[in-house]
Amino acid sequence: MRLSKTIRQAIHDAAMAKAGVPEKKLAIRQRYADWAEAVRVRYVTPEVQQLVQAARDSSAAVPGFIKDRAFRFTENSAIEKANVAGQSRTVYFCGALNYNDRDDSRRSIMAPGYGGVTLTADDPLTEQLFQIDHDAEQLKAEVEQLSLSLWAVLNSCHTDTKLIELWPEAVAFIPAAEKASQPQLPALPIADLNKMIGLP
Repeated sequence: MRLSKTIRQAIHDAAMAKAGVPEKKLAIRQRYADWAEAVRVRYVTPEVQQLVQAARDSSAAVPGFIKDRAFRFTENSAIEKANVAGQSRTVYFCGALNYNDRDDSRRSIMAPGYGGVTLTADDPLTEQLFQIDHDAEQLKAEVEQLSLSLWAVLNSCHTDTKLIELWPEAVAFIPAAEKASQPQLPALPIADLNKMIGLP
């Protein structure tokens, strides 16, 4: 069987899954989400929640610290630009690292707004965030290296036979549909095969 681009991609993705890459990425995302929740819990006390909710549920004047967006209900699951040891960070409660990666799994929760979070360099939450950053970068490097190694092998082979010869374990990653589509011809006795070729 010739290895098409689609088949190579399927083998690559299956090998990445076998290595646990999706789960490792999800674990990092969850750590970011847990960290964001820890920040939120610190800044949004039950008293603050009651006060904000009361202001929303009545026609009473909204307290100044709420009006200036020190606290608010999030619109896209994020704290806007938290100050972490002098670094401007956007914190997503879903664990996303950027705006395009976010989801609405934690939409409309109460959180500190713009300028509402400042963490010093010696704050345990700052140290925790930087450790997650370090682990995320390390995982990214490992994933990139694994992907490059897989493509180096896959691109060096034009057929599944050559791939299995070079990397026998790859047979487990070849899509089942591709295996099933290969015709299984009955083996000829050697004598008959030689006769067909014209050998004595």
